[in-house]
Amino acid sequence: MKSLIAIPCYNCQQQVARVIKALLEEELHETNEIILIDNISTDHTLLTIKNNIESYPQFKLIQNNSNYGLGGSQKVAFQYAIDNNFDFVAIIHGDDQARVADYSSLMESALKTNHSVLGSRFMFKSKRIGYQTSRTIGNIILNFVFTLVTFKITKDLGSGINVFCVNDLKRVNFMQNTNSFNFNVELLLSFYSQNIPIRFQPITWVEEDQISNAKNLNVALSMLRSLFLWRFGFSKILPSQEYSFKFIS
Repeated sequence: MKSLIAIPCYNCQQQVARVIKALLEEELHETNEIILIDNISTDHTLLTIKNNIESYPQFKLIQNNSNYGLGGSQKVAFQYAIDNNFDFVAIIHGDDQARVADYSSLMESALKTNHSVLGSRFMFKSKRIGYQTSRTIGNIILNFVFTLVTFKITKDLGSGINVFCVNDLKRVNFMQNTNSFNFNVELLLSFYSQNIPIRFQPITWVEEDQISNAKNLNVALSMLRSLFLWRFGFSKILPSQEYSFKFIS
């Protein structure tokens, strides 16, 4: 079994240092490689990563050749996992909102089921620290709407920690998904279309010094639009784009 952790990063110099520290403190015996994907950060994220991983060969740093958005960085990670014959790829956001400590339990579940396991911020045993009550209620309503429309139990539309089975990813055309925050919603709907089993699992979510680039109402409306387009059989095809990157260290 060959597994990869991929960490999309954008302007998170303080937070990504904590993520790296947390990874170093975990016993990640089943993880073969950890890549950090810098999406052309404009702060000192790139330098911070370099300084924190230089003594650890398990870590690799790559930088996108353009700003591909959060979705684009995940496309880079998924294609890297496929091209390098990994069995599982975990996505952990570099902003330190998802706790690295949840990775091991998600991976354990993925190994048992041989399918993708997605972290959920809104299940009974989930923990949310610093997360607004209004946002919690809004997300629970969205999850309920998705469950009703898709006939698939949905517990989260895109948290910052997920473990994907690479064979599952090979069954969907994730390259056609948006590069925006809505990438995970479109990916989830693609999984539903192919009847790919998914397990949701509670995680801990912390908001402290992170700066969100998402506008909540716009994100919610975009999710609902994707849902109803999917329900009525409309599909979009994105213009062809190359998602290229370079190794920094």
